[in-house]
Amino acid sequence: MLNRFLLLLLVACLLTATGCGTVQIENRAFVTAIGLDISTGQDAQYIVTIEVYRPGMLRSRLEDSPSILQTVEAETFEVAMEQLQARLSRIITLSHLRLLVIGEEAAKEIDLREIIDYFERHPEVQMRIKTMAVQDGQALDLLKVEPLFEESVTEELVELTQKADYLPLTNMNPFFMFAQELRITGGRGLLPRVIATEDGNLAILHGGAVFNHYKLAGWLSSKEVHDANWILGGIQRTAEDAELDGNNYSYSIRRSRTKIIPRVEQEELRFTVKVETEGILRQQQGNQLDLSDPGNIARLEDSVSSAIARNAQTAVDKSQQDLGIDYLGFSTVLKRHNRRYYEQIRWEETYPSVPIDIEVDAKIALTGKTW
Repeated sequence: MLNRFLLLLLVACLLTATGCGTVQIENRAFVTAIGLDISTGQDAQYIVTIEVYRPGMLRSRLEDSPSILQTVEAETFEVAMEQLQARLSRIITLSHLRLLVIGEEAAKEIDLREIIDYFERHPEVQMRIKTMAVQDGQALDLLKVEPLFEESVTEELVELTQKADYLPLTNMNPFFMFAQELRITGGRGLLPRVIATEDGNLAILHGGAVFNHYKLAGWLSSKEVHDANWILGGIQRTAEDAELDGNNYSYSIRRSRTKIIPRVEQEELRFTVKVETEGILRQQQGNQLDLSDPGNIARLEDSVSSAIARNAQTAVDKSQQDLGIDYLGFSTVLKRHNRRYYEQIRWEETYPSVPIDIEVDAKIALTGKTW
């Protein structure tokens, strides 16, 4: 009987207008996205923009827009949130925060440890939030972009991240995983890149932002991220083009697995990247190959394996030679397998010249319409 009474009391507290001392849902301002830009003023470091969800009943009375944007300039994140709270009649909460967008100049200038520290300490911030960097623009401008399908650009970008496994032109890295990656590597990592079209009406999520020493160091195109995903293990479903006897073939991957193996022989370091894939032949361009012949299938598998190996090698070359930054995660693997050796070398100086071998075994499971 006592348990039933306590349960009824709890329900009553949740349903009553007073809320037993708690803040009711209708009295909260739910922040769905935060944009971070750099300030040019002398008294402020950050430009912080928040997108606040507007409940349906308010939209019906006020506007059709599902959210509102508010922007302030401040020296710290905490001060920015205090200034934003002074503008809103409802209590700001970050429990529904889904997206953190960083403008290009902010990503170049601000040490990400400052941002990570704030969000990791905040009790309301959820593990699910997504993080991305804006190329050639500000986070504020991106949050004003008109979405195609969803009610807000935040929802549009978050939904795009859910499709990343099917369109690996980017590398999804949730905020807390990215923060852990930076901590382990000393500030190296890869974030998704987001851009707006020239007319400013469409946000596109593809490509990547390379970070080094906790700051933006360079950009990757969608093709470069696609190649990098062979090393990172982020490719689940994608197509790879191969050539055989002067004809082109499209290979659609159903599943893949990547394994990085470090070896130290006579104090010399070398990596082997092994990629195994299984997929289906989607299209033939040119002369039609007799796919009932096992010999032809074997030749096609060799051709696809070679194409994937070339792309993976291109990603390694980009990382080692063009940028000289290990955003592909080789140091993490080495540290896990041979910490003693890792601690004896200067990784940033060693990495660009480390030999990395690529081995690919691509299998064609089916050549017909069904899997």
